Amino acid sequence: MLNRFFFVGSIPPTILKEPDFDIIFDPRVSLELPCLAKGDPSPIYSWTKNGQIFEPNTEDKRVLMATDSGSLTFIQPEMIYQGLYQCNATNIWGM
Repeated sequence: MLNRFFFVGSIPPTILKEPDFDIIFDPRVSLELPCLAKGDPSPIYSWTKNGQIFEPNTEDKRVLMATDSGSLTFIQPEMIYQGLYQCNATNIWGM
């Protein structure tokens, strides 16, 4: 006997909100790079900077990633944070 199983509601992530391509920052003002996705199960967020994995450093309290989305916040951003950032959202069904 052949059985077929289907997972109802299982959806790969879809990015709903991401940063604008060009952002000019003022080091006196915090900067947010938004990243929001939907999927089932809920997506796990990650970032790349200039094509390399970017992880907010737990020792550098000036870069924070939101717990309810993948948005990054830079508090008093500096030139060292300049680059091309890309948000990624994944779950067991894909990216």
